[in-house]
Amino acid sequence: MKWLIGAATSLMLMSSAAWAGASADALRSNLEAGTLAAGIEALNSSDDAEALAARGTLKFLAAIEHLGQAFHRHGLEVSRQQVMGFPILRMPVPPNPKPEKLDYAGFRALLATLVDELAAAEKDLAQVGDKPVALPLDLAKIGTLNFYEPDEERFPATRLAREAFKRVTPEGIESLIRMNEEMTAALKAHDMFAHRRSNFRLHFRFYEMADQPSTLHFVRILWAKYPFEMLSVMPNRLADVIDEHQKFLDALKSGDGKAVIRAVQAHIESGHRKFKKHYAAELGKVHK
Repeated sequence: MKWLIGAATSLMLMSSAAWAGASADALRSNLEAGTLAAGIEALNSSDDAEALAARGTLKFLAAIEHLGQAFHRHGLEVSRQQVMGFPILRMPVPPNPKPEKLDYAGFRALLATLVDELAAAEKDLAQVGDKPVALPLDLAKIGTLNFYEPDEERFPATRLAREAFKRVTPEGIESLIRMNEEMTAALKAHDMFAHRRSNFRLHFRFYEMADQPSTLHFVRILWAKYPFEMLSVMPNRLADVIDEHQKFLDALKSGDGKAVIRAVQAHIESGHRKFKKHYAAELGKVHK
């Protein structure tokens, strides 16, 4: 993947002006270590031309890395003839002997994530404009991209959670806490409609903080298709939802990004697992 990294960083070679400083060091060290997310985080506090160029480069490469991870997860192999007009799809992804199934909805989610992440990179790079920046890098030292995806990246909602955590404010956390408290009050009052409404508001108030419009739109579509009326009659499920939200909120308040993502993932998996267990007989009839 070194050729891809070289191609992306060459976009920043706009002049012979020397580029040295904290932004250049962060870009260089994280490219060499292959720690793209850490590099983006380190550069988030500055918006000068050098930081924007460095951050945009890392975001572009992270988008390609995430796409490669999705390809590996599903065992996708694309021939050069199929993607001649799309160079970023011609990635030498390692084979996966046990790929996960990929349906139409999952493929749409994959593309939505790519669009959002490339748009985030473009937003930074576009702000560089005509400002002179140069990038001294030793391409021989640059690490390769990691196409083995961490488990917490499996769901579109967890990817939104990852980005939302970076942008959430104390006021935003307080608003989410109030919504979970509204769900508790609704449950005590046996008001299932109010419980569902506050649940929706809590999730999407947080997801909107991610600034990932394509992925957000796709998650809204998935949400609209989800059988919440069937969940509401499952024993203890509505109370479990509040408790699972609380774990996510506690992680937010503690500032633990990885715990936030794990809590969101656990929340999603809990709903799926308990739904399948409760409606096992009905689901069995459907598949016969």
